[in-house]
Amino acid sequence: MTEPLTGTAASFTVFLLTIAGLFSGIHADVLMGSFAGAVVFIMTAQKLSVLQKIVFFLTAFVAGCVAAKLVADLIAIPLPASIVVSEGIGALIAGAISMKLLQWLIVRAEHPEDLLKIGGKK
Repeated sequence: MTEPLTGTAASFTVFLLTIAGLFSGIHADVLMGSFAGAVVFIMTAQKLSVLQKIVFFLTAFVAGCVAAKLVADLIAIPLPASIVVSEGIGALIAGAISMKLLQWLIVRAEHPEDLLKIGGKK
């Protein structure tokens, strides 16, 4: 049995995403996928303060909304033409991996010469 607070929070979140979709013109599946992707990233993130988690959540949410179509199209490339990939799935994946990719690029930017090494050989 779910606790009342959990059910209320989930209902309120769905309500806010629905209202945001109505006023922004973004499809509901993209908003829900982006939200879920940002939540997945935050739940797997370690060593982040509460403020950092909030900023990363918002950034992952926006990245999921923006990159939803691109990621859905990239996922659809190896699949048969009869399979249609929803932009919501693209938003979920984009929201979840966008911040991990950004963090990886920031670490690599400190030593750009490492990107030129093939196979990790020195």
